[in-house]
Amino acid sequence: NQAHARLTGLDASHFIGQNIDDLFEKGIFQYESITIKALREGRTITSVQKISTTGKQVLVTSNPIFDIEGNVSRVVNNVRDISELHELNEELRESKLLATRYQTELSLLMLERLKKDKIIVESPGMMKIFNLAIRTAQTDATVLLLGESGVGKEVLSRVIHNTSNRAARGSFIQINCGAIPENLLESELFGYEHGAFTGANPHGKPGMFELAHLGTLLLDEIGDLSASLQVKLLRVLQEQEVYRLGGTKPIKLDVRIIAATNRNIWERVQAGTFREDLFYRLNVLPIEVPPLRERKEDILPLTMHFILLYNEKYRVVKRLDPKAIPILEAYSWPGNVRELQNVLERLLVVTEEALIQPLQVQIQLSKFKTKFNSPITVNEILPIQQAKEMLEKELIIMAFDSYPSIRKAAEVLGLDHSNVMRKALKYGIKK
Repeated sequence: NQAHARLTGLDASHFIGQNIDDLFEKGIFQYESITIKALREGRTITSVQKISTTGKQVLVTSNPIFDIEGNVSRVVNNVRDISELHELNEELRESKLLATRYQTELSLLMLERLKKDKIIVESPGMMKIFNLAIRTAQTDATVLLLGESGVGKEVLSRVIHNTSNRAARGSFIQINCGAIPENLLESELFGYEHGAFTGANPHGKPGMFELAHLGTLLLDEIGDLSASLQVKLLRVLQEQEVYRLGGTKPIKLDVRIIAATNRNIWERVQAGTFREDLFYRLNVLPIEVPPLRERKEDILPLTMHFILLYNEKYRVVKRLDPKAIPILEAYSWPGNVRELQNVLERLLVVTEEALIQPLQVQIQLSKFKTKFNSPITVNEILPIQQAKEMLEKELIIMAFDSYPSIRKAAEVLGLDHSNVMRKALKYGIKK
């Protein structure tokens, strides 16, 4: 028929009255193999083939036709052009390869960006989160950062801003909603006109929303926002405009909102202390940042980073004994990265020796009433007397750091004043 002629480029005269074997030998008919197979086996055979005359990809189905006695009397071939489908599959495959290449390039750019901003990320989980943050930065959708205090939500929000096109047009502004009294927070967020209240700036003052125009506004600890301010924030998000306190004219805004909290916002919604409609406005792109104890691969590079940072800050050259790393990794870090930074800074300040010993790390960590299974870990075999002296020295240092007088430190250690003085002199400890 005409459809077959279009597929093969050959009209019916090439086929009518011809023997199938002759057509196959001449290369005119390509379907001999499945036609003969359908004839011999008495069942439908399907195959994808390429027509030699036109190069088209076709799906050929050979259907046997049976006579009244059940014998195959003829075979009808149905030929469908699948060249377009094949081309689409090729385009899809190429698109997937291109997407993979772009994803790889994006990851490399992300790593370069993180290095430039001195952001330390090693664990696969955090790499995925930063990758998601950078993809998120290409949109203006509202982001809700979830995670414990100290996990790095502010750092992540800065990455989102710095990798967006807003970085060149506007500023990154942040405000802690839980650190400012409600009566002051409203004026900080929305600004005020002159004469709005007693003691106000006579010229008025723009709020954080105005300062973040064309940029990004981080609303930290959003879970602590009062019910009345939740209503006003919801209106700003819906209308993209703000009224200053004492003002009557709306101020149009173009602001990317990032909200962050260490609370379970959905529990607060269910408890009726956080508006459900505001939650859905904020929860467009939620990103949950895991605690440090769940990404132990980050502890070592973060430790090296902070030691280098505080060596430069305090102009010292100190390093951490590698045997102390398992101690840091075993600790639960309830304060997360912020606590790790605090502990390492204190160690560099209070440790007199150039090498920070594992025992010194244990003593610093034991000062916190946190989930730490063992305050002392034995990493190597030492002579008992040497171990006793090391422990004795660190306990005296700890007591001197914790109490204002030597007499009080001696009392806590269960020693008399003169005995503590002799031991302090022996170990070179000064009070």
